Amino acid sequence: MNDLFDHLKSNMFNALLCRRFCMTVRLSFEPKLRLLGRKTTITVVKENFSRCTQISENSLTSNEEIDTEERKIALSSKEQKLLIQRRPISVSNSRLLKVAILGAPNAGKSTLANKLIGWKFAPVSQKVHTTRHKTIGVLTEDNKQVIFLDTPGVIGPRKMKQHKLEKTLLVDPHSAVFDADLLAVVVDVSYVWNRSRLDAEILKILHFHSDKRSVLVLNKVDLVKNKRELLGIARNLTEGVVGGTKSWSTAKQPKKISLSSLFEKMKLQSGSSAENSSTAVAALENISPEEPSLNSNSQYAALIHSKPPDDELKQNLSGAHRRLEEEYMPAVTVTVDSQSNVVLDLHDDRVWTSYYKEVQNRSQELEDKNGWQHFDEVFMISALSGDGVFDLREYLLNETYGSSLRYHPSVVTNQNPVDLARLCVFERMLDHLPNEIPYQVKLKLALWEVTEDDLLRVSFEITCLRKRHLQHVLGNEGKTIRTIAAEAKQQLMNAFRREMSLQLIVKGIGDFYKCDEK
Repeated sequence: MNDLFDHLKSNMFNALLCRRFCMTVRLSFEPKLRLLGRKTTITVVKENFSRCTQISENSLTSNEEIDTEERKIALSSKEQKLLIQRRPISVSNSRLLKVAILGAPNAGKSTLANKLIGWKFAPVSQKVHTTRHKTIGVLTEDNKQVIFLDTPGVIGPRKMKQHKLEKTLLVDPHSAVFDADLLAVVVDVSYVWNRSRLDAEILKILHFHSDKRSVLVLNKVDLVKNKRELLGIARNLTEGVVGGTKSWSTAKQPKKISLSSLFEKMKLQSGSSAENSSTAVAALENISPEEPSLNSNSQYAALIHSKPPDDELKQNLSGAHRRLEEEYMPAVTVTVDSQSNVVLDLHDDRVWTSYYKEVQNRSQELEDKNGWQHFDEVFMISALSGDGVFDLREYLLNETYGSSLRYHPSVVTNQNPVDLARLCVFERMLDHLPNEIPYQVKLKLALWEVTEDDLLRVSFEITCLRKRHLQHVLGNEGKTIRTIAAEAKQQLMNAFRREMSLQLIVKGIGDFYKCDEK
C-alpha cells in the first residue's frame, strides 16, 4: 500500500490534490485490497487516478490562471503592444462590460478610474484638461471583465476654439460613448456653481444616446459640509426619477398670489403711476402657466417689458445655433445614427461635423432641462479617499453580460509606457507650476532603459522657451524641480510596480540644470 501511495505522489501535479485523492483511494479500495493481488490493485488505482486527474485538469478553467496571472504594464512599447494583442483566456460563462466615464473637466474621472481598477494608469492633477485623450483601463475578476474608458472633460466646439485645445478633447468623449455599453456620468458636487444641473454638452450626449444605460456618480461628497444638500442635488440632476421610478417628491409649488394684491404691493414699493402698474398687471396676465411665479418686487416690472415674445426668443436661439454651425462646422452630408452598429471614425472631420450637427438638432428640446430622467442608479462617492467606490465597482461587475473577454487578464491599460511616463511627469508639473507654463514648456524623452539589475532608468528633458518659465520650473534653489521629480518618480513606481530612477533635465535660454532623483 505504501508503494501505491508513493507512485501516486510521483505523478501528482498538485500536492494538495494528491493528499485528497489518496484519502479517497484508500477509502474506496480498502475493502478490495484483501481480495485482489498487489499488481492488480495498483493497475486499477492507476486507471482511476488518470481519469480523475484528467477530469480535474478539465474542470480547472482558466479562472485559476486569471487569479494567479500577474497584471503589469510592459516596460517597452513593443512588449506592451504584444501584451495588448495577447489572446484572451477562454473562460466558461465569461462576462463583459464596457463603461465610458463622462463628466465636466476636473470632475475626478481619472481618479475614479484609477480607484476602480486598483492601478495607476490615468494622469491626475488639480487643473483641468489633464487627460488629453481617451484611455482604457481593464479590470478582470474571475470570469468578469470591465473595460473603463477614461475620457477628457466634455467640452463644446466653441470652447475648443477659444482655448486652442486639441481636437481629441472634443471628440474622444463622444467616441467613447459609441464604444461603451454603460455611461457613468461624474459630477463634482463640491463645485457650487455647476452642481445644480448637468452640463449642456453631457445632456446632449445622453439624449442622443438615450438607448444606452447610464448611472449618475456624485463625486467629492466629502467636501460638502451639509450632507442633506446631496439629496437636493441628486433630485435636480435626475429630475426626481431613478431607474424609471419617481424617487423624490417634487419641490413644493409656490403659493398663488392674486394679481390685485401683487398690484398693490408693486404700487406701494415702486411708487410708480397707476398707468405703469396697470401695464405691469396686463403683462402678468399674459404669462403662460408653465412659467414660474414672480416675486412681488418692483424690479420685475422692468423685466416684464424687456422680455421678448416667445416666438422671437425661439427664433433668436435657432439663429444662434445656425451661426454656430456655420462658423465651426462646414456643411457635409453624412448620415449618423446613434443606434447604428457601424463604428464611426469621429476623428474624421466630415463624420464629426455631421454627427455633431445631428446631436445639436436633436437637443433643441433640452434647453429647459437641468437633469436626466433615465439614470439607473445614483452613487455618492469620494474617488480620492475611496469612499463608496467599492459599491460602484461591485455594481458594474454585477452588470456584466455574457460575452467573451476582450483582453488578457494581465492587461492593465492600452497606453504606451513612454506616454504614460510622460503624463506622470506632466501631471506633477500641472500641480506645481502656475498658469500656462506646464502647457508651454516642451517635455521630451531623453533616456529609457532597463539595466541588468532590472532597474528602469528614465530621463526627460524640459525645455523652457522663456526665462520666466525657466525660473518657475527651477524654483528657489531648485526646490520646485526636485519636488516634481520626487513626486513623478513615485507616480511612475505606482504605475510600473518596480524600482526605478528618474532624471529631469531642465534647459533654457543658454542655461542648463539637471535634477537627478535616484
